[in-house]
Amino acid sequence: MKKVFEWDENKRLRNLAKHGLDFEDGAKIYFCALKVTFASRITTESRFLDLGYGDSNELLCLVYVVRLNCIRIISFRKASRKERKNYGHRTRF
Repeated sequence: MKKVFEWDENKRLRNLAKHGLDFEDGAKIYFCALKVTFASRITTESRFLDLGYGDSNELLCLVYVVRLNCIRIISFRKASRKERKNYGHRTRF
């Protein structure tokens, strides 16, 4: 079954204004072949943080929750310095 993406539209618009990234492009990171996924410890809800490369060859961070067959996007932004370092440690061969 194909995963469906959803989000709060007002939050998408705020994210676009703040980070210049649209939730509509978050699927590219979710399906990225070389992504690294971390479970978030920030809330009691099971959130995930994916690090992967977008079209701009810049490491991006997608935060989301999984609800049945739906991926609800919480945030989409450039990866922080710490996240870039963690990605590098996880992808070395």
